Amino acid sequence: PTFILTFIIVLKLNWQMGVMVFILGFTYYFHSKYFTKKQKFITKNHIEQRQRVFSRLNEVLQKIYLVKAAGKELDEEKSYADELTKAINLFFKSIKVQIASNLSSQLIRNSITGLLTVYGGYHIIKGEMTLGTFTSIMVYLSRVANYHSDVSGLIQRIIIGFISSERLKEIYDVKN
Repeated sequence: PTFILTFIIVLKLNWQMGVMVFILGFTYYFHSKYFTKKQKFITKNHIEQRQRVFSRLNEVLQKIYLVKAAGKELDEEKSYADELTKAINLFFKSIKVQIASNLSSQLIRNSITGLLTVYGGYHIIKGEMTLGTFTSIMVYLSRVANYHSDVSGLIQRIIIGFISSERLKEIYDVKN
C-alpha cells in the first residue's frame, strides 16, 4: 500500500518523473531477484555442508575405538578438516554475496537518484517544474527506495528461513 500510494503521489506531481521512476524501479526488482536467488543457492549448500561436517564428526566419535585401533586418526582428522574448510569457504562466499548485494544496491540507488536529480534539475531550469514539486518528488522517492530495501532484506531472510526449515524437515523425516 505504501509503495502504491507514494507512486500515485509522484505521478500526480509530475507524470514524466513517475514514469521514469516506474521504469527505473525494475532495476531494483531484477537486482533483488538475482541476489536472492544466488544467496538461496549458497545458503542451501552451506547448510548441507555443515550437516555433512557434523554427521562425519558424529560417525567418527561413535567409532572412535575402531579408528584408533586401525591407526586412522590422522586420516580422519584430515577428512574432518577438509569438510570443515569447505563449510567455512561457503560461509565466506555467502558473506561476499551479501556484501556485493548491499554495495550494488547502494550503487543502483545512488545512480537512480542522480539520474532523477539531473532530470528534475533540467525541468526546473526550463521552468517546467517548481523546486517545491521536485523536492516533494525526491522525498517520496526516498521513501519508496527505503521501502524496497526493507522488503528486499525481508525476502532474503524469509528464504534463508525456508531453507533452514526444509533442512529440519529432512532431518525429522529421516529419524521417523
